[in-house]
Amino acid sequence: MRLAAGVGGLLLAAGLLGMVVADLSAGLPAFVSEAGTALAPAPALYRHGLLAAALGIAGLAYALHRAAVAGPGTAGRAAPAALALAAPLAAVSGAVACSARCPLPPYERTTAADLVHAGASIAACAAIALAMLVLARQAADAALRRRTAAAAAVAVPLFAAVAVCLLAVGRATVTGLCERAALGAAVAWLLYLAWHLARRRHPAARRVGPAQVGAAP
Repeated sequence: MRLAAGVGGLLLAAGLLGMVVADLSAGLPAFVSEAGTALAPAPALYRHGLLAAALGIAGLAYALHRAAVAGPGTAGRAAPAALALAAPLAAVSGAVACSARCPLPPYERTTAADLVHAGASIAACAAIALAMLVLARQAADAALRRRTAAAAAVAVPLFAAVAVCLLAVGRATVTGLCERAALGAAVAWLLYLAWHLARRRHPAARRVGPAQVGAAP
């Protein structure tokens, strides 16, 4: 569990670094995904960074499941499942690049690749937001619950703002700013989750106390 969380956090951090460098190289375009288009300065760096981040999210999903901190019952399994769903969706987003300027309906003509890329990206963000909301409501670990609630209070409204901007104004500076802020908040939470799980002992190990060890033959 701790190894999966640590490796997941490192992959996520490395992927984030690659994506940020690619985004800056592209001149901070309206959409983050434009850094991965064929005409961008460093499309491979962006797309490989996103794939690394997807692997990191998968590692966190496994670690969260093993840690058993998401709460009891079906709802407790929802947070790891949401992250497990977000991982392949993020990988699809990295594997399928959008065309130049990443056009989106209803304001621009799109290709099939544009729709696949956008759909996977939006669904991945929604899955991460769902994981945050589940943990914020019922994580068994009080510290994780409080800090996730604080992160969700920032990230979820920002994701909602991105959706409103996409529908109301489409491609615009304000859309890009909201998108980067929302992604930044979500990634910051994922990195915190990796740190929290990496320093947490496995539940089975915590149940073995000194008396139990001394009683062993």
